[in-house]
Amino acid sequence: MRAIRKTIFMTFLLALVTAGLATTGFAQFGNDAAIRDVVRRIQTRTDSLQRAVQNAADRNNYRVDDINRLIVDFENAANQLDRRLGSRRASTADAQTLIDRGVQIDTFFANNRLGAGSRREWQAIRTDLDQLAGYYNLGTRWGSGGIGAGNNN
Repeated sequence: MRAIRKTIFMTFLLALVTAGLATTGFAQFGNDAAIRDVVRRIQTRTDSLQRAVQNAADRNNYRVDDINRLIVDFENAANQLDRRLGSRRASTADAQTLIDRGVQIDTFFANNRLGAGSRREWQAIRTDLDQLAGYYNLGTRWGSGGIGAGNNN
């Protein structure tokens, strides 16, 4: 009788552990999908930002080469995070790199007069970066303030 109780208890315990692992796996998958959506939105909006900066370059007084370099670095970091998410090797460091590149662009916006279209595109990206930072429990250090400013850590 004691052996039967022990077997039943072990079976119950095994079922409980298995159910817990399955739930954790689904939660992680859902989170990965949400992160991937944000990263893809950032990639799309980065293309729009690049076009807006190029269109406004003739009308404003800033060095286009500088902002283009920052945007390309940012785009490369977003692409790397997307690739690593696809192979399930993404880490907090990958997200932090993307956010750090975003802070550099934000600083450029704070120190230069860019057009309203460029600023709108950047604000949308900042909102997505704030969401990404939340998924990875990271802070953002935005310098330009304004609508959609994130955590000033």
